[in-house]
Amino acid sequence: MKTKIHNLLYSVAVLLMAAGCSSNPTEEVKELTGIGLSKSKIEIEVGQDFQLKVWYEPEEAEDLAPEVTWESTKPKVAKVSDTGKVTGVEEGSATIIATCGKFTAECKVDVVPEPEPVVVEAISLNAASMELQEGQSFNLIVSYEPEESERFAEEIVWSSTDETVATVSEGLVQAISEGNATITAKCGELSASCAISVIKYTNEITLNPSSLTFTADGGTEQVQLMSPTAWSLTYDADWFTISPTSGEGNAVLTVTVQAGTSAGPSKSAIVQFNNTENSATLQVMREGKPFLFTVSSTTKVTFSSGNLQYQPSTKTARFATNQYDAIGAGNEAVSDTYSGWIDLFEWGKGDDLAYYNAQSTSGKFHQNFTDWGVNIPSSGNPWRTLTKDEWEYLYSKRSQANTLRGYAQVNGVKGYIFLPDEFVKPTGISFDYSATAFTINDYTIDQWSALQDAGAVFLPANGYRSYDPSTYKPNILSLSSCRYWSSTPHESTQLAWYFLVDPSENKVMFGTYRSYGNGVRLVKNAS
Repeated sequence: MKTKIHNLLYSVAVLLMAAGCSSNPTEEVKELTGIGLSKSKIEIEVGQDFQLKVWYEPEEAEDLAPEVTWESTKPKVAKVSDTGKVTGVEEGSATIIATCGKFTAECKVDVVPEPEPVVVEAISLNAASMELQEGQSFNLIVSYEPEESERFAEEIVWSSTDETVATVSEGLVQAISEGNATITAKCGELSASCAISVIKYTNEITLNPSSLTFTADGGTEQVQLMSPTAWSLTYDADWFTISPTSGEGNAVLTVTVQAGTSAGPSKSAIVQFNNTENSATLQVMREGKPFLFTVSSTTKVTFSSGNLQYQPSTKTARFATNQYDAIGAGNEAVSDTYSGWIDLFEWGKGDDLAYYNAQSTSGKFHQNFTDWGVNIPSSGNPWRTLTKDEWEYLYSKRSQANTLRGYAQVNGVKGYIFLPDEFVKPTGISFDYSATAFTINDYTIDQWSALQDAGAVFLPANGYRSYDPSTYKPNILSLSSCRYWSSTPHESTQLAWYFLVDPSENKVMFGTYRSYGNGVRLVKNAS
């Protein structure tokens, strides 16, 4: 008997030794050193729940830690379940305490009244119509007006007018077979619909929308992409990003466009999508911020793209194609049946744009323009002519005025340049603001294009004309001065104020005869 007991003890000792040899001598049991909660302070409404979670230090000690117990200092304000779910009971404050062995953690709870219900005024969907291929799907999302009414809204009930064409479940539309169906989301008495057109399966990539236009401030927009197979995209512009750039099928793309500089031209780019058989393109446009010119202590303007031009026979007004375009009228007699284009206008009496003659045989002046842009579409912000004071302010009173103007020649045409308030000189292009002759700043079309993209305005020296009173035909008096009407009447009824820069006369403003034809460059007030 003693022998059997001895042998048994020996065997146990051997097994214990074997077990000890097989374990990792560096492995240590992690001892709990503290606990914490996922939130130290929360605000919930009466009747609202919030789930608190415990974390352990070190993390590995969780398996050996004692069970956590929960309590509330004011159960009538906020109660807590055995699993840490906090429920708001009535308005007030309480503290939730989690205990694990000798360690505790707390969360302060502020219970606020449930807000007054907000009535849903309208609902809408993220698409009013959608074309899907057989087998494709699209997720319709409901928006509520006002936004805060969503939490109080009744559950959305979805329906399809023809489930053999398209089905819907919780907003997910599945295209079944070729045809048309209407998907409707109903919230109480309110509803919103999306017309679904299901077409036969192809391998085409479709985009909705296929073009995006952003303001100069940039922003983020989404594009729905549908492709039955894997796709990828390429683009080379650095002022916007798209994610994702590849996928296995349908996707929602996020297009983020950076803001432009303080002023600059519009930018556009093409994004190319490709799958195994087909391709699609997305056009992304970022509008440039307007180049601003200060013309008074309170007013900034933008300039039109070219001088005002007019065709009397059709009563059609337009802007010159290029800023350096200067027509003049030669020695032709201009009447209301003249079919050519003119850009030298007298300032008479009346308001009929058909008349650009200096005077009729009866000696009556024909127009009295204070708004020379009356026939140019303006989208609510009218084109107009600068006043006498505004021309002077632009020339000599705005900040750094003397460095933002100068004589120039563009594509062989003499003229005068005004630069915007925030001018950044293009690389490789010089500008001498102290120039006293047109040819000092002499630019090719390409050089001018760079200056124009930086906001430069060019006033071509299209001269002025008077009339021979015996024939009423124009006499071109000068083709080497920049003469542009203002909208300010002169104290003399026979004269009108206009802006003049001419190296030989060294004049900035002058009162000239209303019957003289001068150029017109329009502006719009900056919004």
